[in-house]
Amino acid sequence: MAERGRGWRPWAGLIFGFLLAGLALLPSLAPVVVAGLLLLVQPVLVLGWSALRGSRDLVRPTFPLLPDAVSVGLLWVLAGVLLAAVVAWPLESLRESGALWPAIGLSLCGGFVLLGIWRVWPSFAQAARKPQSFGALLSAAWRDGDVEATEGLAIALPVFGLLAAWLCVSWPGILPPAARLPALLAFPWLALAVHAHLHHWGAARPTAAKRLPVISDNTPVVIAPVVEEQSDLPADTRLYTALRSGRCDSAFAALAAGANAHALPGEGDRDQRTLPMLASLQGELSLLRELIRRGVDLNLVHGGLTPLLAATRDSWHGRPEAVMTLLANGADPRAADSEGNTPLHHAARSTDPAVAALLLDAGAQVDTLNQEGISALGIACAAGNWRLARYLIEHGAKPEPAAGQPVLLAAVSGEDDPAGVQLLLRHKARVDARGHDQRTALMQASASGNADIVGVLLDAGADRNAHDAHGITPLLDAARHSQTDVVVRLAKAKPDVNAVDSQQRNALALAALGGASADLLRQLMMLGVDATHPDAEGRRP
Repeated sequence: MAERGRGWRPWAGLIFGFLLAGLALLPSLAPVVVAGLLLLVQPVLVLGWSALRGSRDLVRPTFPLLPDAVSVGLLWVLAGVLLAAVVAWPLESLRESGALWPAIGLSLCGGFVLLGIWRVWPSFAQAARKPQSFGALLSAAWRDGDVEATEGLAIALPVFGLLAAWLCVSWPGILPPAARLPALLAFPWLALAVHAHLHHWGAARPTAAKRLPVISDNTPVVIAPVVEEQSDLPADTRLYTALRSGRCDSAFAALAAGANAHALPGEGDRDQRTLPMLASLQGELSLLRELIRRGVDLNLVHGGLTPLLAATRDSWHGRPEAVMTLLANGADPRAADSEGNTPLHHAARSTDPAVAALLLDAGAQVDTLNQEGISALGIACAAGNWRLARYLIEHGAKPEPAAGQPVLLAAVSGEDDPAGVQLLLRHKARVDARGHDQRTALMQASASGNADIVGVLLDAGADRNAHDAHGITPLLDAARHSQTDVVVRLAKAKPDVNAVDSQQRNALALAALGGASADLLRQLMMLGVDATHPDAEGRRP
């Protein structure tokens, strides 16, 4: 932590904040000007107090001072505008009539605003202590906002109380004229007390570790419990501990104390991500840039990953700023993890095509296959990410990559959403293309119970009697997976009811083995499936 009270600048910030607040005391100013000044003074008080307490360095800031002030100011201004907009109508109605219903409406509206602040309380806690961009402040809310509800209330209530006091002081007609001047004089001190409280809680909260985004298999990244900084720990250990818990200021302090920017995780560490991997996942990228400045190898493979693979794998939003920083400093967009997935494979799950665009511009191959023979387009289709699938197709991705799995098979296996299938068929995907074990899209859709997709495939000319390497047809697939709706849809296409698999089992036998309902068995017999047909071992359905 930075040494407290560096020079005169923190004190100057506080004095400047009080001078700005004093402008609001001028009775000639319009209420809207008073409201604006009281909100704009908040970032000055925040920066001044945090610098005085040592969590910000205004002399040698690790993040530009002006963007930091703008981020804090924007957070408070938006919160104030939200409160004023939500309570304006019931507040004015209450002032004019004094009736019960406006009072109830005002209470409800105020409660909604409090709930909103409660949801984003980590943004206010982090703004009180650490310099960062406005985007990082917002992302902090979605990473940490559900960590500890009661703790969040301890931050949300003072924020709401300060905003309510701001509204009372600046809204015309709420306070009697004689009370307005004392209220204006007291407001800066109330604001300072609230910011001091937020600064304290931002450091004291025990669950300060940031909850990282989910990884590609929907399993949350497991983070070791946060360990309070101990001066007797080696600098490298303190650096890793700080980064794993998202404390960039402590990480900078560890580097300043001699921590090795090239150090690898300990062999016994549960989390084997390297320093640049962890830095690329932080809300702010100043530490990643510092590691790059110190010459870290951005293409070093550790634990089957590179920093670029980690940045694209561990975020559904893709982290375009981190990806751009890594690519601009030499990260290889064609590197693959232990399963053959490239950064583009991981980016195919992202809701933002910007990451895929950055990777393609940097030289990523659009049809690279992983070890299962699946391309990035196949990953996007399996995830139902049609926006990105369309983007990849427009940039050359093939529905049937050479030596790979047909993308249509991936598109029919998820939700029963025909939109992706129709997109691929419009771009010349073959409706009966074969994948592993000679499977077709109609077989996959039948096994998955996607009746709407089955209808689209049949209308596009899919072979209703195609069979895979084990003799399974779409009807047999639907029967053995107990997909009654699919059987009903296939029945309209008049499939071969005498089809059997490699063990001579017909649709009724497979349905019975799968524990099918009586309704499905009835449907199959109505189709004409033989209930007396013996399989290879002589057993009948």
